[in-house]
Amino acid sequence: MIHIYVDAELAKQIENFRFKHRFTSQSETARWLMRHALEAKPVPLDKTERSTR
Repeated sequence: MIHIYVDAELAKQIENFRFKHRFTSQSETARWLMRHALEAKPVPLDKTERSTR
């Protein structure tokens, strides 16, 4: 199990996505978004750039 904290803006974006696509929960929405992002095979920024996002 992983617990994550997001800022208010990201939380609002997740909620908007959830309602637009009719997900039943925030958890389901977050899992889908993370799986979708990981399937895209992202390349992380260097450590100094990651800490500002």
